[in-house]
Amino acid sequence: MDKNICRESAKRLYGEALALYNKPFRDENDNFRLIHSAHASACFWALCGTPLHIARGERFISRVYTRLSMPEAALIHAKRSITICEENGLRNAETALSYDVLARAALESPNYADYVEYKKCALDLAGQIEDSNERAACTEQINASDAPGEQGLRPSFFAMS
Repeated sequence: MDKNICRESAKRLYGEALALYNKPFRDENDNFRLIHSAHASACFWALCGTPLHIARGERFISRVYTRLSMPEAALIHAKRSITICEENGLRNAETALSYDVLARAALESPNYADYVEYKKCALDLAGQIEDSNERAACTEQINASDAPGEQGLRPSFFAMS
């Protein structure tokens, strides 16, 4: 497959999934489209992207499953994102955000006690980010998970590109 077509497909599918993720009211069909779009985007990134794209795709899938109250699937994809970050030496922000989605998934699962550990790990890694603007943005994103009625994702923050 042509790399440009692959990348454009990955971006388009991520955009569709993000719009559905942030949609205030979704019906069952929307939820299935959200799952399929998130997985399809991640699949295209796995074909033509870097480990960074793959880790972000797994992280987004985890967030989707958490939003849909499917914590078992969310935990699997969050752990996969962390593994990809660690195996590829991705920077602290990527790993911190992956631990954040793991904490979010744990919050929804029978593994609730793990939430505190994962959240602490996410914040510790965020605190190690050298660039102050990036550190603040990452920490803000992690702390947003504590807000009631979690805010929607912002496409500009560590977006798929």
